[in-house]
Amino acid sequence: MRAEYRKRVESATYRDDIVCEIRLQPDPRDESVERLVGWISEKLLGRLRHLAIAYELPLLSRLPTDGQMTFPETQLPSFEDELAFLFDVVSDTALLDAIAPLHE
Repeated sequence: MRAEYRKRVESATYRDDIVCEIRLQPDPRDESVERLVGWISEKLLGRLRHLAIAYELPLLSRLPTDGQMTFPETQLPSFEDELAFLFDVVSDTALLDAIAPLHE
């Protein structure tokens, strides 16, 4: 692989990019569960969304490129399944490093 392309799968390449917040927030009535907040490069968020569209993943494919989107807490298991699927089929280390906190 040429060096110019190799950089696209290295996390350091995206260190200075604009970052977007991804927040998994439980139902406000459930005080025992803390919200999970992750930050991801805007470029990697776009890549995540495009992969989700390509693999026909219903929740991740609806991630916005700007603004915000809220999924009901009942969809969290499906969201987790879609992330797990991507971890099984994608070898893009920059993207996997960025979404690892959400996958855990």
